[in-house]
Amino acid sequence: MNADIPTQALVADIGGTNARFAIANLETLSLSDIRTFPTAEHATLADAIRAYLKDAPETVAHSGLAVAAPLREDTVKFTNAAWTFKQSTLAKEAGLEAAYVFNDFEAQAYALPVLSADELHSLHGGEAVENAPKVVLGPGTGLGVAGLVRSPSGWVPVPGEGGHQTFPAENERELALLERMRVGLERLSVERVLSGPGLADLYRAIAASYGFSDAGLSPAKVEQLAIGGEDEMAVEALNFFVQWLGRFAGDMALGALVDAGADLD
Repeated sequence: MNADIPTQALVADIGGTNARFAIANLETLSLSDIRTFPTAEHATLADAIRAYLKDAPETVAHSGLAVAAPLREDTVKFTNAAWTFKQSTLAKEAGLEAAYVFNDFEAQAYALPVLSADELHSLHGGEAVENAPKVVLGPGTGLGVAGLVRSPSGWVPVPGEGGHQTFPAENERELALLERMRVGLERLSVERVLSGPGLADLYRAIAASYGFSDAGLSPAKVEQLAIGGEDEMAVEALNFFVQWLGRFAGDMALGALVDAGADLD
């Protein structure tokens, strides 16, 4: 590699709840010194970066940061966290030479073409079509969505805010639960349902439908009880969550669908 090009960089996945940092080898794409910092423990993103670099085993000057926020302006406001920063001054504030910022699911989309076979699992029949558009989505503190399309110059990510679509219901049971979850809101977005907080709200709505008016659990506890089969309401909540996530993924795939025989190059 050219001596002027760095061989290592700081990389990070900054969500609404946690900021995950690592040192990336830019030749092999391998990661080292992976550490997680709760966002609530640091006043700013720059503070969290400095805290990580203080104890990092390698000295790095460049970074690539995937953040859970839209990047339309220089000032970036996190969707589900209190942090705000300016892209133009972040590097200096964090003690870096350069900081390259991406939407978190834009970064996820970039990773799709380089996933190895052992990192892929087929959920349904059919074969992947080479160079067809791709969609990535994932629930966490919120719900991230992005696309990836092929162009003559290579893959191009398409960041978006698909998680803020209105959540649909397909039957009376779903509608009744969603109406409970919508109380106090002007509208119920997909993200309000398919996220960590959404799972907790879904459990609460299911419990209320059975007459339990004060049944609040954390998302992690709902998941734990459901997987262990210890709570029928938690099992029902997780079943709905998985079913709805699959439905949303299918809808996003339909939105990206093109003629499989089209020459996108």
